[in-house]
Amino acid sequence: KLFMSTPVKYIEQSTPIRKVIFKMLEDKISCVIVGNDQRDAVGIITTDDLLWHLANLLNNETEKHRSFWDIANLQTIGEVARKLSDAGI
Repeated sequence: KLFMSTPVKYIEQSTPIRKVIFKMLEDKISCVIVGNDQRDAVGIITTDDLLWHLANLLNNETEKHRSFWDIANLQTIGEVARKLSDAGI
């Protein structure tokens, strides 16, 4: 089975979330590989992950408090990938 189309899209973990979102929208892709400075894969981000992130931001804004994720402070895609991995997602 083919799980990802080629070429696989690679994003450095220091890339701002907004840039990744627009790249995914422009390329009409649903996931990207997140890599470190040595180009080693350290995670994967999907559209579901970004929606999870958005849902938590909206929830935190509505309830005027932060969850255990403290997700509002996440600025790069690497930070989101690490938090998702830590949460077992």
